[in-house]
Amino acid sequence: MKLVQLKAKNFMPFKEQLSLDFPTDESRNIMLVLGDNMRGKTSLLNAIRWGLYGKAIGRHSRQIPLHLIANKDATLEDDWSIEVFLKFQEGENLYEVRRTADRRSHVVAPSKNADFQTSVYLRKNGKLVSGADVESEINQAAPEQISRFFLFDGELLQEYEELLVEGSDQGRRIKDTIEQVLGVPSLTMGRDELKAMLRDAQKKASSSHGPNQ
Repeated sequence: MKLVQLKAKNFMPFKEQLSLDFPTDESRNIMLVLGDNMRGKTSLLNAIRWGLYGKAIGRHSRQIPLHLIANKDATLEDDWSIEVFLKFQEGENLYEVRRTADRRSHVVAPSKNADFQTSVYLRKNGKLVSGADVESEINQAAPEQISRFFLFDGELLQEYEELLVEGSDQGRRIKDTIEQVLGVPSLTMGRDELKAMLRDAQKKASSSHGPNQ
């Protein structure tokens, strides 16, 4: 999947309209986002995640409710609308997804997701996808099950480190799971096998240069 464009309105720290074009040149397609803590880097990832799957993830992998996703300054002006537009490519296909949420008309101060009316629209190669097929079409192009790998928040490594320091059973289980996903056991086994092969090669080399040779 290649990201092409992101637009967000009243999404977390981004009031009004945020517009971001991603580099698509074949030889120059890396974008670096720099900023101090609490300046919106993680919110950019969450804008992409929410646009695709309707979810924003906070600390400890907890889903952030819509009333906390809405920009605080906008809500003080009684504007609870949230909107994310995402354009991306997958293979030969170009997708445009627009996800919105707004306070229901009978609600004064939203406090839960049910207080919002949400909608999502998807175009594939310029053609509107039927509402019933939108979520499945998105998941075929960008499976949510693997989104943690391309929407990875590096700041969460601190939580991982804290779990390891605690030495709890939960920490060890999480460590083992992460290492299995990353293929660490296979790498460790391969390293040990290479060390054994190196020792054997060194022994054979020593024998071939012995006093009888």
